[in-house]
Amino acid sequence: MKSSKLLHAVLLLSAVFSVSVHAGDESKDFSGVERGRYLVGAAGCNDCHTPGYAESGGKVPASRWLTGSAVGFQGPWGTSYPVNLRLYVQHITAAQWIARVRQPMRPPMPWFSLR
Repeated sequence: MKSSKLLHAVLLLSAVFSVSVHAGDESKDFSGVERGRYLVGAAGCNDCHTPGYAESGGKVPASRWLTGSAVGFQGPWGTSYPVNLRLYVQHITAAQWIARVRQPMRPPMPWFSLR
């Protein structure tokens, strides 16, 4: 069950990012899962959405990726907690995800835009 949620999250994120993120190496032909794993890593999703990821230098089993974190990030907006992306994306479409990430979010991420 956990691996199917990870697969769903990775595939959905892959679909979303494939619309707007261009891989630097055209010679690589990524499958949906491979591209999703690459994009989750390149976009830094695990940094906030995977418990213990930053503290362990990224040495967290994939089975724990994107499961949310109890660590709160504080800023002028208040405190926000990274959601469990596996649960969040399992019932939404790629179009719904794109619409969501185009909305202002907390914490604000000016460096990251799908527009």
